[in-house]
Amino acid sequence: MANSAINTLVQKEDEQQYSSLKTTYSTPESFSDYESGGEDSYNGTKTAKEMIGAALQKHIQGVNPHECEDGAEDAFFVADLGEVYRQHMRWKKHLGRVTPHYAVKCNPDPTVLRLLSALGTGFDCASKTEIEQVLGLGLDPARIIYAQPCKTKSYLRFTAKQGVKQMTFDNTDELYKIKEIAPDAELYLRILTDDSASLCRLSQKFGASMDNTQELLALAKKLDLNIAGVAFHVGSGASDPSAFIKAVQDARAVFDQAAALGFSLHTLDVGGGFSSETFEEMAAVLARTLDHYFPPEIRIIAEPGRYYTSSAFTIACNVIARRTVEDKDLGLTSYMLYLNDGVYGNFSSIMFDHQHPVPQVLSTVRRPDGFNYSTDSLTDSGYASAEEGVTDTEGKRLIDYSIWGPTCDGIDCIAEKWTSRDTVDVGDWLYFEDYLQALSDESKINVEKIGSGNWYWSFASEDKKNRERALAEAQSVHDKAAVIVNDLKQKLAEVQAQREDEEDMLDNGGKTREELMASKSALEKEVKNLQKQLAAYSDNDPTELERKKKDIAQFKSEAEQFTDEIYAMESWFKKLGQDEEGMKKLRFDFYGDELDEEEGILREII
Repeated sequence: MANSAINTLVQKEDEQQYSSLKTTYSTPESFSDYESGGEDSYNGTKTAKEMIGAALQKHIQGVNPHECEDGAEDAFFVADLGEVYRQHMRWKKHLGRVTPHYAVKCNPDPTVLRLLSALGTGFDCASKTEIEQVLGLGLDPARIIYAQPCKTKSYLRFTAKQGVKQMTFDNTDELYKIKEIAPDAELYLRILTDDSASLCRLSQKFGASMDNTQELLALAKKLDLNIAGVAFHVGSGASDPSAFIKAVQDARAVFDQAAALGFSLHTLDVGGGFSSETFEEMAAVLARTLDHYFPPEIRIIAEPGRYYTSSAFTIACNVIARRTVEDKDLGLTSYMLYLNDGVYGNFSSIMFDHQHPVPQVLSTVRRPDGFNYSTDSLTDSGYASAEEGVTDTEGKRLIDYSIWGPTCDGIDCIAEKWTSRDTVDVGDWLYFEDYLQALSDESKINVEKIGSGNWYWSFASEDKKNRERALAEAQSVHDKAAVIVNDLKQKLAEVQAQREDEEDMLDNGGKTREELMASKSALEKEVKNLQKQLAAYSDNDPTELERKKKDIAQFKSEAEQFTDEIYAMESWFKKLGQDEEGMKKLRFDFYGDELDEEEGILREII
């Protein structure tokens, strides 16, 4: 690693820009009296390694796990801002044409942002919080690009009010949204790229295919929006230089499409994906390709993130618990170490960025200062990965460990297997170099300047502790509310069960009341129709007609017999001497409606 930043930063071209940062923080005592592997006094020639080791040791020596306050042994970071500066100088050397816009989401530490601001970078912001933080530095909104193709409406309104005009899009709905809220925006059409060789693929989520770019540009023209450029991202941790070549070629094609529609594009955003390990190779390919396809008047920007900060931060964690694992068959003993940070904290990049952090011993009871002050490899200092065997270079058997985070989740594993010559116990410290990729708001750190140079050491802030206490209180309230909610859910379940029983009794077949009433009405109409058909059928049924004929013949026969009997009775009355008027009265009384009054006789049966 290069010398400390005090030697690197004091160069004529950057001295004036950087001077404002030098008085930002108070200066604690020098480390000249600190006894460690870096024992020389701080005189401007101390290496970065020595300064980091001194800062780590200074902090942990002030922590007594048996007596310290709550959270004093929390994980903490040491930041070498000189490394951030050196990375910037490296960028200028190999990609001088490209203006970096630092990806704030990678590491939003205020000190990093101030340094990069002083160095003249722009900023890639993907959220309202990030935009607020950068604007809080007093920067011109023109140095910000809102690189989020799918924006929340309220955040877009906020962005427009703050004067941030540069932003990306990749779909038609976003264009209509921007037309409504921020019609004066300077838009960058983000296109799809081949990011198959990257650690974190982004094209699965963002980017317009080349088949859709013409349609999007035409709609932007129709909506009278300002297309200022094209953007792409080959994925975080990209490893294939050819991905940049194809992306730049596609961007050139979109520039030509836009020109044909009357747009005057002036900026190309080549995104991120830069890593320190492959930077020179990737930068050489990108620089040649840009010069081939884009003339000098086209502005080129990029969105590097971890390139600047991944090697600048060192994290130290405390061993909070240890578990012994014995293999009686092989006669081997290994240990599970539990740290006070894990994948749900500052090691989230294990899951999201496919990182594999390598632990190193910072301090044990037997070796208080285990920091590797050498700039050589880890194995040179006596630390070996599990794949390198079970003994070190001196023939001493190495101890097997697995490293875990503090949560109860089984995926909270930092290293499945790690070997070391040291016996690590509860209260000891481990550290991880060149690893940290991002600091979330939950991991915000306090920073203090070390000596008179550009060195800072940091640890968990009071804000984080206050949030943790507030979270604990909120959890308590939540638990009480959960009891009430569970009780209400039980009562609701009982009512629901009773209702279901009643519905089962109705046997509605799963139909609604409206459906059942409609079915009832239809069935009633069908019954009436069947009754009519039955009546009509009965009137014309041959069997029924024959029965009725028999009934009528029998009735007629009985009526004739009854008539004969009446006439016989009349003859008997006449013999008794009844006169004609008396006979008429008798006939009317006896015959009723059957009497034909004009003829004075019974009506004939037809």
